[in-house]
Amino acid sequence: MNFPSIDFFYTPSKYVREALEKPNHFFAMAFVITPALLGILLTIVNGLDLNPLEVIFRIFKSLISWATISIVFYMGYVIGRKKGFNYSFKGLASAFSFVWVGLLFVGIIMLVGFFFVSPAAKEIITVTQKDNLQINQSMSLINALEQKDSKTFGKLINQYNISNDSSIRLSKAFNNSSNGELFDFTPFLIISIIAGIIYLFSVIIVPYVIVRETFGWGPILNIFLLLLLGFVSLSIAGFINYEIIIIWFF
Repeated sequence: MNFPSIDFFYTPSKYVREALEKPNHFFAMAFVITPALLGILLTIVNGLDLNPLEVIFRIFKSLISWATISIVFYMGYVIGRKKGFNYSFKGLASAFSFVWVGLLFVGIIMLVGFFFVSPAAKEIITVTQKDNLQINQSMSLINALEQKDSKTFGKLINQYNISNDSSIRLSKAFNNSSNGELFDFTPFLIISIIAGIIYLFSVIIVPYVIVRETFGWGPILNIFLLLLLGFVSLSIAGFINYEIIIIWFF
């Protein structure tokens, strides 16, 4: 089991079979943790504050999700596998770590894309993350910025209850844009679309390939098993993570 190359995106079954037959928990755990670490790096690059406890929680959350999904799918595999298919829990867990490899590629693409946008666009991205703005709210700010409409821009800042620090950031971005700085969001948008496609590949195609290679049934039954076990495992993982948050803060 090795880190996949670019052919992972058109022959994922090759890597899944290798993980099933030659599992490696060390590599698998590294695959799961690395996207969380990259997410932390993105937070730092965006200029957002980072609590040390949040670093631990992000890593822990990834490991819990991976372990829960692996356990639930292995239980389903033991019950519903086709005769002649015999893989270990270690192999199944190693195969599922490739979901996080896809997420790692998404993080890398987003990190690279962040450096291709204009400073004004970076401020919009940063404030969107920091103040948890909705997509439509971010697009409204972008539209006002592009049209250099200071009145609408100011109204939106107040309407969306944006923090004082973020308001200063956006006002500076607006002034720079009004003074002739090129506001270009297009490169980041294109890169975001590519990242979105890879994300869907990671969370849908890779798990389906794992189910197909392990359970051995036809497409319709494999899809049903994927949806059923995926729903159960994600529900359990979500509940566990929610309980951790409650205990952590209260």
